Amino acid sequence: MDVLQSIWSSTLSLTESLEAIATNTNGTNVDVNLLFTVNSMGFHLVTFWCTLGFYVFISHFDLFRKYKINQKPPKDSLISEAYRHTIIVQTIGFFATYAYSYFFSTIIGMDMDFYSRSEIPPIYIHVLHIIGCILFEDCMFYWVHRTLHHKSIYAKIHKQHHKFTINHPIAAEYAHPVEGFFGNFLPFFLPQILFGLHGSTVILWTLLRVAEAVDGHSGYDIPLSPFNLLRDGARHDFHHTHGGGPDGVGTTGVFGSLLGFWDWFCGTDKPFKDYVKQKKAK
Repeated sequence: MDVLQSIWSSTLSLTESLEAIATNTNGTNVDVNLLFTVNSMGFHLVTFWCTLGFYVFISHFDLFRKYKINQKPPKDSLISEAYRHTIIVQTIGFFATYAYSYFFSTIIGMDMDFYSRSEIPPIYIHVLHIIGCILFEDCMFYWVHRTLHHKSIYAKIHKQHHKFTINHPIAAEYAHPVEGFFGNFLPFFLPQILFGLHGSTVILWTLLRVAEAVDGHSGYDIPLSPFNLLRDGARHDFHHTHGGGPDGVGTTGVFGSLLGFWDWFCGTDKPFKDYVKQKKAK
């Protein structure tokens, strides 16, 4: 705990130093809304691009080739489009989303003071909060994602994400803005305020969820990936290669994110289980 407390204290000191620099001409500190937004965006972006960079690196140098699920890459034009889209959304959309989420959450009385609590909670609180976040996020993500596959709205919203019938890590955040907000951001963000997470737990949750999303779209199923403790590494790749797509809704199932509970409970993992059985029988 002493090591964790030391790391957290250093993080707070850095934040306070940046806050002291970012003052207006009257010497007044910047609004906490801005600090919250920049901190939250910063941890998210660092996690996203570092995880993406790892998979781009091993793909470029053809490392872990035997763990690559599909040897054929997506079209370069689609990858370029996804990079442009992601950079624009992360530059403009993320800032607005985090800022307005902070603003409305404080209006309704939610505690948003993530990054100024000096004492970190006990380890068991970290663990309980992370488990709570995983359960909440997986449930909300499942039902929103499943709804987005309904034939009445699929073509209008979720079809964009399913242009990637062969996965690439940049696909993790290549989505229609409506999907990005209701399907990705809210399931990730809401448990943070509902459970009153400490800032250090927010960082851990961000590392886990964002890195897992990129890993799930990486096109790799590396046995040593820590996320394979939570779900089958090939599950979401199957979702992209066997369902959705630019021409139809498909019957792929496997709509969950970190866990497989809701797919198991609702029977929507059957196509994937059948696929795995057929593969093993060959």
